[in-house]
Amino acid sequence: MKAFWQEVKEGKREAPRRKGNGPLKRKVLCPSSWCRRGEVVLIIYPHGEIGFKEPRKRAEYRITTTEAFRQAVLITTNRINVRVKALRKEGYGLGDARRKARKEIL
Repeated sequence: MKAFWQEVKEGKREAPRRKGNGPLKRKVLCPSSWCRRGEVVLIIYPHGEIGFKEPRKRAEYRITTTEAFRQAVLITTNRINVRVKALRKEGYGLGDARRKARKEIL
């Protein structure tokens, strides 16, 4: 391998061509009831979109990365607020409940 790159450096060989920046695809596990088999193909596009589709299916759902981030923040804060409310019913003070909920969820 070292000899190959030495030949490229000296100009005896042409450097290998690299693929362009295309979308990045990965199969990930999804414990949601949204997908049938528990797997989702996650596609990240270079122009700032995220695509989701089921394996061996054509339908693809796309969302921008800014919208995905906004939804993630909203979902997380809603979970924290629900946990704060439950801790308040258990008798915790507001500050203590917020701290404990943040530690549990984040």
